[in-house]
Amino acid sequence: MKKIFSAVFAFVISAASLSAQTPYPGTYKVHPSDSFQIGIAGYSFCKFDIDKTLASLQSMGVRYFSVKDYWLPLDATAEQMDAFKAKCASYGVEGYILGPIYMRSKADVDRTFDYVARYGSDMFIGVPDYDLLDYVIKMVKKTGIRVAIHTHGPDGAAFPDIRTIVDMVKDPSLGIGCCMDLGHTFRMGYDVAQDILDYRDWIYDIHIKDETDNTKGGWTWEMGRGKMDLVSVVKALRTIDYKGKISIEFEKNLNNPLSGIAESVGYLRGIIDASAPCSADNCLTDEEIAEGWQLLWDGRTTRGWKSAKRPGFPEKGWFIRDGMLCVESAGGEESQNGGDIVTEKKYGNFILSVEFELTPGANSGIKYFVNPDVNENMAGSSIGCEFQILDDELHPDAKLGVKGNRTLGSLYDLIPAPQDKPFHKEGFNKAVVKVEGNHVDHWLNGVKILEYERNTAEWNALVAYSKYKNWVNFGNQPTGHILLQDHGDEVHFKNIKIKEL
Repeated sequence: MKKIFSAVFAFVISAASLSAQTPYPGTYKVHPSDSFQIGIAGYSFCKFDIDKTLASLQSMGVRYFSVKDYWLPLDATAEQMDAFKAKCASYGVEGYILGPIYMRSKADVDRTFDYVARYGSDMFIGVPDYDLLDYVIKMVKKTGIRVAIHTHGPDGAAFPDIRTIVDMVKDPSLGIGCCMDLGHTFRMGYDVAQDILDYRDWIYDIHIKDETDNTKGGWTWEMGRGKMDLVSVVKALRTIDYKGKISIEFEKNLNNPLSGIAESVGYLRGIIDASAPCSADNCLTDEEIAEGWQLLWDGRTTRGWKSAKRPGFPEKGWFIRDGMLCVESAGGEESQNGGDIVTEKKYGNFILSVEFELTPGANSGIKYFVNPDVNENMAGSSIGCEFQILDDELHPDAKLGVKGNRTLGSLYDLIPAPQDKPFHKEGFNKAVVKVEGNHVDHWLNGVKILEYERNTAEWNALVAYSKYKNWVNFGNQPTGHILLQDHGDEVHFKNIKIKEL
């Protein structure tokens, strides 16, 4: 839990510090929690009118809530329901389900199914008396409207947990399942994550909350402050590929619940993001972490990077979009817009991996062993060994230099990459630079395309016949910064990671 808390804390701090670090607007990467449909159980706002409830949901960026009948009475007309839905939509919120609705007679059952049909829903949260269950099953078959029976825990109410529903209904195909209240499940003393796995076919809807204890004496608390293992719950929901809503039910401080609900929403989003498997960009797998890999860019902020020649990160020329760190097009002028960016840290022995995407005719580069101080007061890019990034077909620089030593993948102006290198014209390519002492490899899409030795007579002779001849000891220093080049053409970078050797 400590590891997850640290990850959640880092996530929140990263998001909170974004505006301070990034002096320009951008569109940021979608988070794993966005794929979970987080809502609020309507009872959490039972003391609020509908306008205050909707405004509260809007303020937290929550799009879904379950509708209680004190906001939309069971005798509401179709016109009143349409007006209610329109009001919800004006706040960017959807009343995704009605209920819980308690049914004490057949007349209650009939009225409830008519109510749900007028609303246009194919499911509601309901709690029938036990002796009405057979009649409810008949109504489900007649109308096609499913019922998610809400569980109530150890306090003596009907349907204490999902086992009661399974034992009484027996067949999940009958259209009666469970609105599983995870807090009550925990208070019953059950393993919540295991119940999710064991009863996956019966779960129609979920109400989630944290509890102070896994006994009848447990009380609802802000998520993350109680005793429930919420990380295992999230992992279980991923395992069963749950597609329904997950509605937070906050029963503490009902007269003023908003701060506790907001804290719970943030915590739930945080653990979903922090516990997500690395299937997206700009993250590390468990295996990579164990092997010592580190992200050089987090996919969201400018953390860890700075201007090569000025304080801070460039105020223009770079932007973040959809999990990509992008150079802005500026007419192909070298370092005349935002300028190059470099890592804050220097590196010596390492494996550097960068995925890049070219726009037509683009020029850029990945440099290493960079010392920005060498030409700090001079125009142009900072000096360092460079994995050339270039559209060989459309950019004229590919025809310059000696024997193709300015083409894509080359050690720029020194050693050419082969003409038959495995380059993809569309989409992203992966560049890898491996440095072990004086030995350096360039790899492109899993294929080694060149290698060389620094600090040798041959190396120094090669440098002497290149554009770097006037830079003393070029390429021989033990450490240097990593650089991404602004050459005035739009280029996209992602999955920038390094393993120090």
